[in-house]
Amino acid sequence: MRPAVSVARTVSVDVSVRPALGTSPFGMAGSVTVSGPDTGGCTAPLVDRSASCTLVFSAAGVKTLTATYSGDANYNPSSDTETHTVTTVQPPYRSLGCS
Repeated sequence: MRPAVSVARTVSVDVSVRPALGTSPFGMAGSVTVSGPDTGGCTAPLVDRSASCTLVFSAAGVKTLTATYSGDANYNPSSDTETHTVTTVQPPYRSLGCS
């Protein structure tokens, strides 16, 4: 199950890139861009087939994120999508004392 994400909270996005079956992953280079509605997106360099960047969502709802690998001289570009739910931030509960 994917964790819920709240509006206006910073979210770390971790992406891994795998080459086609039977292809050596050594030397993969390039970057990964993560984009989706209600966020500015983020781009990170690929390091050991992984990338990590941060997003901040500006509105609640079901969001489809797309991770796009730029490709390099040996590997073709590719992309994948994943759906996440963004919720509104609940204010902290405060007890008001009455006498």
